[in-house]
Amino acid sequence: LDHLSAAYEGLTQPDLEGWHPDDQLAARFSARGSEQWAYGEITDDGCAWLLEVILDPPSYSDADEVFIDIGSGAGRLVLFAALTGLRSVGLEIVPARHALAVQARERLKPLPARALVELLCHDALALTEPLAQATRVLCN
Repeated sequence: LDHLSAAYEGLTQPDLEGWHPDDQLAARFSARGSEQWAYGEITDDGCAWLLEVILDPPSYSDADEVFIDIGSGAGRLVLFAALTGLRSVGLEIVPARHALAVQARERLKPLPARALVELLCHDALALTEPLAQATRVLCN
């Protein structure tokens, strides 16, 4: 967890309090409109617990295992997965959150973990390639 904390040290979370998608984006993703768009970030300890639950039983050493986090936010869970040796993909639609994840990935040590992380700022519903390779998916 120390490597994960160090990757985020000094980075500031974008101010998304009260952020809502524009009407077109809200209409595309929810019949309830923008009221469903709530943001929060997972803690380091939460990453450890959630990844253990998702990978039950754990198979970090399996080269074919690919974890995808849809709505990955600042990328904390995706980076944690890479630190355990798991190939991981983070999909985030909000550019400010995606940018924070990219900054943290660039600061991630040990360096080999960086190669296990792919971060995409994209609409997950419009992608097929990353989703086709997924063996474990978290959508939040």
